[in-house]
Amino acid sequence: MVFTDKETKLLRLALDGAATDAEASTAAGLLIHILRRRNVRAEEFTAVATAPRRTVSIETIMPFGKHKGRALSDIPEDYLVWVLDNCNLTPRLRTAILVTLQGVYT
Repeated sequence: MVFTDKETKLLRLALDGAATDAEASTAAGLLIHILRRRNVRAEEFTAVATAPRRTVSIETIMPFGKHKGRALSDIPEDYLVWVLDNCNLTPRLRTAILVTLQGVYT
């Protein structure tokens, strides 16, 4: 099972600690409604939640900026730290950068 962008946003809002109770409840209800309309079974939903996480390759390629096209492991650490602090990153890229930096600093 793969979540659509809308489903992902609803799930994030439903679980967001900063959301009001009404926002979280509305998002959760709408998400359940959409999943039921798609005939998603509870087993499919829990399989996604309990599936082992994929490992992130240290050779992830930087998709933007002055180091676009370069492997993260070949980019200066100070630039990677700057990107973490200043850019709106996808969860996958953020994790890949953190893994890359962890290898540098451990």
